[in-house]
Amino acid sequence: MDNKFLYDIEPYINHTFPATHPRNLAAIAFLYGMKPAAVDNCRVLELACGRGGNMIALAHDYPGSHFVGIDKSTRQITEAKSMILDLGLGNAEVHAMDFMALHGELGEFDYIIAHGVYSWVPRPVQDVLLAIMKRSLSPQGVCILNYCTYPGSYFHRISRDIMLYGVAGCEHPKDKVRRARNHLEAISRILPNKNNPYLSILGELQAAVAQRQDALLLHDDLGEIYDPLYFHEFVRRLGVAGLQYLGDADFVRRQLTRYPRQIAEQLSALGEDLIAYEQNTDFLFRQSSRYSIFCHEGLSLGDDVDVARLAPLYLSSLATPVPLPGQERKGLGFRGIWGNLVYDPDPLFQQAMHHLIEIYPRAVTFSSLLETLLAGRGAVGDECKQELAFRLLSARSQSVINITVDAPPVVSVAGERPMAYPLARYQATRYSEVTSVWHENVGLDDFGRCLLSHLDGSHDLEELQALMARDGCKGDLLRRISQQINFFAKSGLLIPAP
Repeated sequence: MDNKFLYDIEPYINHTFPATHPRNLAAIAFLYGMKPAAVDNCRVLELACGRGGNMIALAHDYPGSHFVGIDKSTRQITEAKSMILDLGLGNAEVHAMDFMALHGELGEFDYIIAHGVYSWVPRPVQDVLLAIMKRSLSPQGVCILNYCTYPGSYFHRISRDIMLYGVAGCEHPKDKVRRARNHLEAISRILPNKNNPYLSILGELQAAVAQRQDALLLHDDLGEIYDPLYFHEFVRRLGVAGLQYLGDADFVRRQLTRYPRQIAEQLSALGEDLIAYEQNTDFLFRQSSRYSIFCHEGLSLGDDVDVARLAPLYLSSLATPVPLPGQERKGLGFRGIWGNLVYDPDPLFQQAMHHLIEIYPRAVTFSSLLETLLAGRGAVGDECKQELAFRLLSARSQSVINITVDAPPVVSVAGERPMAYPLARYQATRYSEVTSVWHENVGLDDFGRCLLSHLDGSHDLEELQALMARDGCKGDLLRRISQQINFFAKSGLLIPAP
């Protein structure tokens, strides 16, 4: 079946990709010495934008910036245009176009995003994609692109090949997904896993597939093309295209490693430069994908981030404090939303994490955080401040905190007449998943969707109870409404009422 036709029949997922947000890209570029464009006055291009779920959310937040989306699927672009019209966004435009037909007419952009496309198109299209990014990128512009990597993708090929074999001759997308899941599950359960390494891997792969959305499974796992590569090969392709590697979305660098010091030192000994270090980490930890960030070749970049540049940037954290076993442990560990666990006994780091977690979804600049933590302590040396900055940057490399160039308007405690983020309120009337002010995806049940749609800042709890009863909701409505609103607040779905 033709790929374009397949996307028109069964569109791709329509949600946000937080790592691609310009406020994150600008922060990483700034930390490495670049001068990225202001996110509230910039131009953003998304290649393979699908139905616009990612790009349109960005356009909604930054009316002073301009956003352009390109996708080959006419159905997906039609849906994106409808959403742009519904939201009244005059700063967003989308076009149904093939990358191979683009010849520089798009103009210049400060941030370019390409998600879910590179590893699933032929090599000539991959090369054209990088060429488009090169010629469309402003002098201090930043690109982000995700792709599949070896050696982890060798394992992914196992489940892919099993599923493709099981769906041979099946054309209907929904039947294909169902049969693929069933065939992989059946194969993985025939033999008991008695410490057999292969069966352990097969079980892991089947469990991962069981959690994957149908649209992702159809297009990413069962697509006609699946073309991973090694990280060092991708960096070489960037060089051919006139681009250079800046870092990854978690901006891991050798001095800001997510790994224990002993492991990091041994990895550093295996290679003289950043690329060798990163490639060897992929070998060691079976990396299967990356979100790489890059810019024009020739720009002068620091070898590692300058902690002094952290002062004006915003920090936030949705991590969960975790008690750790062992009397020798001082303080708590902190688990990020992706499962990463960070433990650092440093008292100032522990205080910083507790403060960030307490005020979430609000954010605070590093300089303001220092003022709060050091109040009443008297003079504290620059070395102490540098050490805390370094520890927080290391925590960022493990996705336990986030660092951005700005912070959205948000409240952590609902007022008398709570007001929901307008985009999320619009989405709640149509989808089971909405977007938070932090560009995160938040799943809602029917009760949550109904309630969120009513939070326009004009209703108190009793009025909301009457509205929900009118909509057919039953039970202890005041309690349910209060609990749900608290969840909205913690999830970054409430904003200050005017």
